[in-house]
Amino acid sequence: MSRIKITSKTNVAYTLEFDRKSASIAERSFGFSTADLLGGKITYFPQLFQAAFLKHHPKIKPSVVQGLFEQVENKQELFEALTAMYAECVSTLIDEPEEGNGIGWKME
Repeated sequence: MSRIKITSKTNVAYTLEFDRKSASIAERSFGFSTADLLGGKITYFPQLFQAAFLKHHPKIKPSVVQGLFEQVENKQELFEALTAMYAECVSTLIDEPEEGNGIGWKME
C-alpha cells in the first residue's frame, strides 16, 4: 500500500497510510464513503486527512492534525493522493483469493 510522509515545522515525522481497520474506523467515525471521495466531495478532505493518521498515529490529538492540515501545501494534490490511497485500501475488501484457495457459494 502507498503511504505519505509529512514532517512538521517542529521536525516531527508522520506517516499517513490506510489499512482495512483504519478505513473502517474512518467510514464509521467520519461518515464518508469511497463514492463520496472519488466523486470529488472535497468537504470530506479534513476528515480524510485525519483518518490517514489512524494506522500509525492512533493517539494523535485532533488539534495537532488540524494544525498540520492548515500548514500542508499542495492540498489539491494531497486530496487526490489520499483519495487514491483510501480507494486502494478499500478495494482489498473485495479482492479475489489466490486461485485454488477460494471457496464457492450459491444463492438458494
